[in-house]
Amino acid sequence: MPKLQLELLLKPLADGSGWELCSPGVGLWGNVPEKGDRLDSTTGAGTLFVLNRAWALILPKGVQGFVDSSAPEQKNLPLEYGQTMLRILREGKPAEISPAESEAESEGALQMRAPQAGRFYRRPDPSSPLYAEDGDSLSPGKTVGLLEVMKTFNPVKYPSSSDFPESAVIEKFLVQDGEDVQEGQPLLKLRD
Repeated sequence: MPKLQLELLLKPLADGSGWELCSPGVGLWGNVPEKGDRLDSTTGAGTLFVLNRAWALILPKGVQGFVDSSAPEQKNLPLEYGQTMLRILREGKPAEISPAESEAESEGALQMRAPQAGRFYRRPDPSSPLYAEDGDSLSPGKTVGLLEVMKTFNPVKYPSSSDFPESAVIEKFLVQDGEDVQEGQPLLKLRD
């Protein structure tokens, strides 16, 4: 008996370089592809387990590229319908570390990191202004974005801890508005 298949939902990336692959249903995602893997309509993008049935996740015909996002650490990750799962690029195998990550890691740069995995938003809603922009000054408690985790929005604030100066300036945001982030991923680079 052939394995059941579900076609992934697609969202084109704003710059046209590829797509976000989104869940076609609710379930547990397993057999997740790794960063750098090549995907097309014949290779699949893992398995969605729904009510004790395994569905092979496939890409629509004509869609192919290389995985450009890290696989989740959790085995059998719970997914909601339409939830972003992976990002793939049309051409070229991505480097192990993106330019933004390598820039943030360079020479011990001061950076704010994601407290947990989720989707990072730089504004409260699409019609509102950004919480903060490159060049803005930060002081403890200043909100720089929201982190959505399972439909719950948590503010990401400049911390008041001994690891951070009393005030800092945002040198550069390292993630885009609406981008999925992993726990510990750098969100923005700061300077004193």
